[in-house]
Amino acid sequence: ESRMNPRVPMTMLFIGVTTAQSAAHQFFPAWSAALGIGASSRLEGVDVPLGAPRATYRAIGRRLRDDPEVAGALITSHKIATYEAAADLFDATDPGYTLDPDEVH
Repeated sequence: ESRMNPRVPMTMLFIGVTTAQSAAHQFFPAWSAALGIGASSRLEGVDVPLGAPRATYRAIGRRLRDDPEVAGALITSHKIATYEAAADLFDATDPGYTLDPDEVH
């Protein structure tokens, strides 16, 4: 089955510092419907401390790339660290995107 088949339950990773109490869990059913990943899909929180080692972000990138049950990820506080450590693991990134630390707020 394909990665984005709405008949197959998928997992969306939620990468953050403390994910369990986030409102993202309340909104996920609507998001999964809009993304077409199926009503039985789930949001899996992955708590990562700020300043985690590069290997942590690479492991997340490998799971996103290799796990056929993972449709993607919602990444909050770790967007830049994930991009810096694992961009080479993604099939594609925005070709016009460059990481500019002055844009991060």
